[in-house]
Amino acid sequence: MGRRDTKVFPKPSGSIEYVEAFTVQALEYCQGGDLDRGLASLEKALALDGENATVLVNRGAIRFLKGELKEAVSDFTRALRSAPDNPTAYYNRAQANELLGDARSAIADYTRLLAVDPDHRQALTNRGVLYVREGRLTDALSDFDRGVSLYPDDDDALLNRGLARYMLHHFEGAKADLEAVVCRAPEEWPARSRAAEILSRLR
Repeated sequence: MGRRDTKVFPKPSGSIEYVEAFTVQALEYCQGGDLDRGLASLEKALALDGENATVLVNRGAIRFLKGELKEAVSDFTRALRSAPDNPTAYYNRAQANELLGDARSAIADYTRLLAVDPDHRQALTNRGVLYVREGRLTDALSDFDRGVSLYPDDDDALLNRGLARYMLHHFEGAKADLEAVVCRAPEEWPARSRAAEILSRLR
């Protein structure tokens, strides 16, 4: 005799409670590694509330993990129609667009996210990196400057600023940043050797 699913939730009293129950169930499945069952639970939630931003963001996140990037972008876009200031939807859509090779859309999403949350550490880093790839070094340096000012202990932000300064021929500033990275970053950190290599050119 097959094992029965014995997950029990408080008896819902209306569609909102059912949506919440299905969402909790989906997260439990995903935490257990069963993305397909998690997706199925969210489909049930969306059958009750098709424009629920939280459910759409969660479904998009599962699709992202499954490699269904275009479908994930679609879910995040729908979520933003219902919740236009949702930072998670902007961040996740930016990541999906970046993996799809659409750097401009990713930059636009990070920019919208930073309008909602100006201190978002990863958005500053990711947008700065994309600016570098697009050849917008001054814009990249601005993001890395802000990242270092907000998070002075962030080695990634300091390294990125040092590299941007180096590419812009701001050699004294680059040297100061890279020396700090080499001094304080763990030796096993792969990027530390890169910082040391560039630093050797500046000495």
